[in-house]
Amino acid sequence: MKKTKKLFSALAVVLTVSCMFQNVYAADNFSYKMNELMTREENYMFSPLSLKMALAMAANGAEGETLAEIENILGTDDIEGYNRYAQELIGKYADQTESGGGIVQENEKTTLNLANSIWLNKDNAGDSEFLPEYKAAVENYYNAEINEVNNDTAVGEINHWIAQKTRGKINGVISDPYFEVSLINTVYFKAQWEECFEERLTDKDIFIGRDNKRSYIDFMHNTSYYKYYEDKDVKMLELPYLDGISMYIALTGDKRIDPTVYFDKLSNTKVRVSIPKFGIECQNDLADKLQTLGINKAFSNNAEFGKMFADKASPGFISNAAQKTFINVDEKGTEATAVTHLDWAGSPGGSEEPIEFTADRPFTFIIAEKNSGEILFMGEYAFADGEEVDVSGIAKGDADGNGRLEAADCAMVLQKTLISTFRTGIEKMTDDYMDYLDINSNGNVDADDAARILQTVLQGGSFDNTK
Repeated sequence: MKKTKKLFSALAVVLTVSCMFQNVYAADNFSYKMNELMTREENYMFSPLSLKMALAMAANGAEGETLAEIENILGTDDIEGYNRYAQELIGKYADQTESGGGIVQENEKTTLNLANSIWLNKDNAGDSEFLPEYKAAVENYYNAEINEVNNDTAVGEINHWIAQKTRGKINGVISDPYFEVSLINTVYFKAQWEECFEERLTDKDIFIGRDNKRSYIDFMHNTSYYKYYEDKDVKMLELPYLDGISMYIALTGDKRIDPTVYFDKLSNTKVRVSIPKFGIECQNDLADKLQTLGINKAFSNNAEFGKMFADKASPGFISNAAQKTFINVDEKGTEATAVTHLDWAGSPGGSEEPIEFTADRPFTFIIAEKNSGEILFMGEYAFADGEEVDVSGIAKGDADGNGRLEAADCAMVLQKTLISTFRTGIEKMTDDYMDYLDINSNGNVDADDAARILQTVLQGGSFDNTK
């Protein structure tokens, strides 16, 4: 029997890491505000946590209006309090195994690593040195490495450090050495699903991108009890990893909403899940977005970073803010990582029927501290790279015009299709024809059988159910 394919559409994804303390600094919805500024023209991912860690290290060297603007993004008016929070956040990662500038939580199933470093380029910074108070703050609260480089060594050493912290997933972040200071944070995450998807069930189905392109890509399938919620605006599913970490997938009808507000509304439900395997590699320039969100003086010639350097007439300003990310989602679990760098310059510049949850259209995804609300990663998958589907046949049977062949469409054209194809009517159908058309072998030619037959016929294929 030839198997026909379903059409699937896009969704929103949220990955969440649980911890045992509350995040009083996440109430300003920084992650959602930043997400609203991201592109709608391609897949993307960013790490709010990585960006906030880099900004917090910068804030420890800032004062005046510059400090106030960064604190506002961090959701605080007390950088000392935020330092203690960051130290607690990093310290919560299991047995606190130190690994060259990072804190690691790692076992057979889960790895979570945050690493921080600061690089002073002596060729461009001259005789400038970091103030002892600044060095103490970033080392004690952020476990940051402090390194000196020059124009000959900066690119190679920094890129090597980043590749090491991201397990080789992110390379070539720094391309030129013409900076005075670079603050860098990396986040690396890898976890196994609590209930893995069976690879034998993975097959090709159709993903409909935001550009309305239909592509055959790999979809993973499973039916089980999951935490689930839906209303008129969203359908949300929680897919747990081992060790208290979860991915949340939200179907939002291609609207941008804040998925985190639905976390507390999820409840156990039997769900038949179909989601794509996907991967994203993304480069984000964040300077303009940070300025849109209110950090302006730090990017100007009037920036106040006098608490960072000793014996420096002009402490410079942030000339570049960028982030590079990677994620891969498959049957076994998820691997995701991010690097953020801020660069300084010295002058301007159940038994019940399961609910169907099919993720086949653009979706947003987040990795976050589950109880605290701290977002590790956030992004969107809206365009697929698979073989493009010829939709000319689909349009013939798409009665409701939604780009998909469904039971409602099949009901309107089933009899005509069966008569023209098999030269018989349903009322006079013989047992042989009944058996021939009963694909799911339940004794009836129902909507499920019809959908498979109809899609094959309308797409120009030959239907042959040889059992």
